[in-house]
Amino acid sequence: FLGDKRDNAQDMKAKGRHLYGERNTEAKLSEEDVVQIHHLYKAGGTSTYRLARRFGVGQGAIHKILHGERWSHMKDRINTVEPLTRVR
Repeated sequence: FLGDKRDNAQDMKAKGRHLYGERNTEAKLSEEDVVQIHHLYKAGGTSTYRLARRFGVGQGAIHKILHGERWSHMKDRINTVEPLTRVR
């Protein structure tokens, strides 16, 4: 593939070779965790600080998840009402 690093990254993503979410071996959260984070925050009564402590990630990570900057491939699942299947 000819191009710079950015071109290569965009090509990988377009072809489904991008490691995102649980496919990333460095991920600290599962897809269920991300769904829970959204449900808990939308329900109220908890802060990004508390969610970060509960799930073992930084407050910035929670903020980015809630604002669609991370785990954005989960958008459709997060926007649907699903029962919580696992509680940490």
